[in-house]
Amino acid sequence: MAVHPISVRLSRSDLARAEQAAALRWQLARAANVKDKLIDTSSAGAESDLAGIKAEIAVSKLLDVDFEATALGIDNGCDMYASAGKHEIAIQVKSCKAPSSRWMLGTPHQRLCWDVAIFVRPTEDNAVMEVYGWVGKKEYEHRVETVDLGHGEGPGIKIDHLRDIEEFWRMMNERRCA
Repeated sequence: MAVHPISVRLSRSDLARAEQAAALRWQLARAANVKDKLIDTSSAGAESDLAGIKAEIAVSKLLDVDFEATALGIDNGCDMYASAGKHEIAIQVKSCKAPSSRWMLGTPHQRLCWDVAIFVRPTEDNAVMEVYGWVGKKEYEHRVETVDLGHGEGPGIKIDHLRDIEEFWRMMNERRCA
């Protein structure tokens, strides 16, 4: 169980990049007639993408992984890739809008092409994201439940089942140096 989340402060330029990327993603998706697959439809427009992009930037900063928020193209189900020695780890970043969220929600009909999912929550400070924990694909498949938080059903895992992000960071760096 994750008990030691790590707070990551986003810089002014990180926040500006996130806002620009959210607007760009939303505009391109609407122009291409791509419909949102979000479970929580309480926000609209670029705002629905902003939390996710901020989470992705926070994870990339914490793990020192390359990430380009404004990369164009259809999402292939992985947000970033981390070098781990002889192997590369495919990472899916999951986020939410509420600092008190107790669920890491998946996307209905999601292809699980990632190796690890990392959950990030916002904090009361707009510039600080809490990298809460992680789960491997097999553990996710074992623990996934159908969740309805008032916006429709979808897959989710209780955050109590996530592992400490420190453990993932350590594993990744030990593999990089092996």
